[in-house]
Amino acid sequence: MNLEKLVKGVERTPPAAKKLNLKFSELDIALVQALKSVQSLGASAEKQVRKLSDEEISSIPVELAQDIAKRIRDAAEIGDVITLNAIAEEIMTHSESCVPLSKQIVQMTNDFDLDGIQKLADALDPG
Repeated sequence: MNLEKLVKGVERTPPAAKKLNLKFSELDIALVQALKSVQSLGASAEKQVRKLSDEEISSIPVELAQDIAKRIRDAAEIGDVITLNAIAEEIMTHSESCVPLSKQIVQMTNDFDLDGIQKLADALDPG
């Protein structure tokens, strides 16, 4: 804000070059710090999403896995995030074995990772 005031000439006298350079330096430091913070948030989100293990997938009953795969595949094809979240909520109530799958669907939906959801559907029902 102070830099903007200097540049726009809110002050009656033009700023000295040294003062402008100092403000630009402060802005540069703040931008670098903000960029690092944003990048660390992205890295945290990536760490939260983990791929389901083969054991977790195989612990879901076959018919249920096939049904979930079809439903999430259909919803992902049209980008229907509301339905994807509803499916995730619904399957969480089926059994404890569905909780990791539900969490993964929610996370991928929040990240709008529709390709990832398609791959998840393929893992649930390769046929």
